[in-house]
Amino acid sequence: MRTATPVTGSLSQAPSSSERSDRKRKRRKRKSRPTKPREKASTEAAAGRTISEDEEAKRKKLEAEEEEAVSSAPSSPLRQPRLPGHVTDGWDDWDDGDDADQPPALIQAFKHARLVYDEKLLRQEEMLTLKYCGSTSMFFDPELLPVMGPATDAVLLAARFVLGLSSSLDGQGARKRCSGFWIDWDKENKTGIVLTTAHLFSSKGCSVEQEGEGVEEEYARHGEVKYYPHAKVTVHLPDGSAAVGHLIYHQEHYDLAFFRVRVDQPVLLPSFNDGVKCGQLVFWLGSDANVNITMTHLRPGYYNANMCEKPHHMFFPGKERTIKYDNGGPIIDLDAKVVGMINIHRSGSFISSSVLFECLDLWKKFKSIPRPHLGLWFSGIKLLDLVRVEKLWQKYKIDDGLIVEEV
Repeated sequence: MRTATPVTGSLSQAPSSSERSDRKRKRRKRKSRPTKPREKASTEAAAGRTISEDEEAKRKKLEAEEEEAVSSAPSSPLRQPRLPGHVTDGWDDWDDGDDADQPPALIQAFKHARLVYDEKLLRQEEMLTLKYCGSTSMFFDPELLPVMGPATDAVLLAARFVLGLSSSLDGQGARKRCSGFWIDWDKENKTGIVLTTAHLFSSKGCSVEQEGEGVEEEYARHGEVKYYPHAKVTVHLPDGSAAVGHLIYHQEHYDLAFFRVRVDQPVLLPSFNDGVKCGQLVFWLGSDANVNITMTHLRPGYYNANMCEKPHHMFFPGKERTIKYDNGGPIIDLDAKVVGMINIHRSGSFISSSVLFECLDLWKKFKSIPRPHLGLWFSGIKLLDLVRVEKLWQKYKIDDGLIVEEV
C-alpha cells in the first residue's frame, strides 16, 4: 500500500537570508560568464546602430549647413520670399510684408528673409558674369552686319591697349578725363609709355563736365589755350587699377602728350596702319569713367580745314557730338591696327596715323617733335566744290594741286 509523504512548510513562506545570498552569487556568476557568440553579436549590432544614428545625424546637420551656405552664396539661385496667399498682377510681384492678417512672428521672419534676398541680389548684380556694363548697340547697325565677326574681334583686341586718364590741379579731384593707348613697353624697368592728347592738361577739351568745349575756369583764365604740364595725372588701367602718369613730353601744335607709367605686367602694344582712306570703315574707341570700352563706327572724309582748324587733321563728316572722355583714344580698322588718334573738335577731327607715325619717329630719335613754320596756308584743289574745280579747269587746265591762300 502506497502512502503519501506529507509536505511541511507553507508556499508563502519567505526565503531565508542564506537563500538570498545564494541567489545573488548566482546572478554575479551569470554576469561574469563569457558572452555567448549570439549574445555578443546582438550587442555589437546595437552599438553599431547607435554609431550609425550618430553619424547620420551629423551628416544631416552638415548637409543643412552646406545648403544654407550655398543658398546664401552670390551664385546660387535667387529665392524671392513671399507670404502665404500673396497674389501678384504679373508686373509688380513684390510682397511688402504689410499683411495684417498674418502672425507677427511670420511677418518678422518674412522681413528678415527679404533683407537677405536684397543683399544677395546686390551681390549678384556686382558679379562680372551678371553685371550690366552698358550696351554696344553699334553692332546692331545694319551696316555692320556683314563684318560683325571681324569688327567684334578687332574691338576686343584693341580694348587691351586702350586706357583712361584723368588730371587734377592743386590737389583737387579729377577735373579732366580722356583716353589714351600704349605705344611702348620696357620689360626690364616694367614701365610703359602712353600716348594721349595734351588737352588732358590744357584749357580746352575733355573736361569731366564735358560742357561745350570743356573749358574750365581753373584751367582757362586767359583767352588762348593754356597748358598746365604740372597737373597731376592718373592712368586708369583696363583691370580697374590705377597708376601715376609722369609727363615725359608734350607737343602743343599736334596736341600730343607722352606719359611714363609703371606697370608690373606686360602690356599689349598696337600695330599702326600707314594711313586711312576716305570712306574706310573705322572704329572710334575710348575709355569711360568706369574704365569700360566705348566705341562707335565712322567713315572719314576729306575737306579743307578752315582757319579755326589745324591742317593736319582729318574729319568725320556729320560727327558733331563726341563720346564722353574718348579724346585721345585710338581709331582702328578691321584688323585692330591704329589708323589715327581722336583729337576732339566740333567737326569730329582726328590725327591720321601717317602724321602720328612721323611724330612718334621724331620723338623716339630726338625726344622732341620739331615743326618747321613755313607761314603758308594751303587748300587742296581736289577738295574744293565741283563748280569751282570745273572753272579752274576751264581757265587754267588745272584740276589737281594746292592753292596757296596765305603767305
